[in-house]
Amino acid sequence: MTGAKLRQNVAFSILGAVTLLIVIPILLVILYI
Repeated sequence: MTGAKLRQNVAFSILGAVTLLIVIPILLVILYI
């Protein structure tokens, strides 16, 4: 049970990090254009 929860947290963290890596450059491009 704890292992599944931990894996879910890790997946969520990775998803958040990937989202930031995609969104931040897009925002910078929008600001600079």
